[in-house]
Amino acid sequence: MKLDQRKLSIVISLIYIISVLIVAYTLITLQNDLVYGSQALDVSQISSAQPVLIKLYVTCGISILIGLSLVYFFFNNKSMEIIYVEKKDDKKKKTDEDEDKKNEDKKLDFSSIKDISAAKAKSEEKILTHGLTEICKNLEAGAGAYYTVREDGEKKVLQMNATYALSLGESQRPTFEFGEGLVGQVAAEQKPINLDDIPDGYIKIISGLGSASPTHVLLCPVQYAGELCGVVEIASFTAFNKQHIDAVDEAFKLITGNLYGKPSDKKEAPKADEVKEEKKPVKKTAKSKGTKKD
Repeated sequence: MKLDQRKLSIVISLIYIISVLIVAYTLITLQNDLVYGSQALDVSQISSAQPVLIKLYVTCGISILIGLSLVYFFFNNKSMEIIYVEKKDDKKKKTDEDEDKKNEDKKLDFSSIKDISAAKAKSEEKILTHGLTEICKNLEAGAGAYYTVREDGEKKVLQMNATYALSLGESQRPTFEFGEGLVGQVAAEQKPINLDDIPDGYIKIISGLGSASPTHVLLCPVQYAGELCGVVEIASFTAFNKQHIDAVDEAFKLITGNLYGKPSDKKEAPKADEVKEEKKPVKKTAKSKGTKKD
């Protein structure tokens, strides 16, 4: 559509220029046409009609110059606009590339999370809180929450068990059923949800200088040994990408491995020792039977 409008503008401009040339030629030959062509005036009358002709020449000349100036300005402005748009698009493209590069470089430092996972004599809440804090700091996120799967009678629910920079008291721990809200939806589908441009008031990040609402929210399921352990929710003023989702998943593998993996390892080790102890007496009895036969 824009291309057709531009072609139409060029055609109209050409018609106008041709009309200007015709008018200019008509004005130049006007005196000869009045005297010799139509013979409306005598040669002696030309001098008396000269002021009128001069006014006509000046008026037409000014109109032609204004018209040509408008045509020139129109085309020059179009080219300037195209150049500006191209430069603006290039600047936006460069900004997006810089933002993507910045997001790719923004990776989690697993060393601090490994230290937390290796620590002993810590409660589940403290380990989750420390781990969530390190993840939010590495991602430069403004707030975060972790919801642990709990048994509530015959159904499973998600209860907030750890937070980072949330304006909630110790007694305020919301609970969600599977499929309820975004947290429950992630638990039901066991798939991450990455939201952009969330509405105001969804989450508020409060500091000593004031409060603000983040624009991006990432929710990821947390699993261990194929079972859902909980859901992590992270809010930020910058967008999340695939690298961030993978990093959060990898970090919580370390955390859940410490919480749920070590007790199971301890249980499996005695079973292996018991099997070896049972095999050893069998071998000894076989040898003793053999010596008796000899």
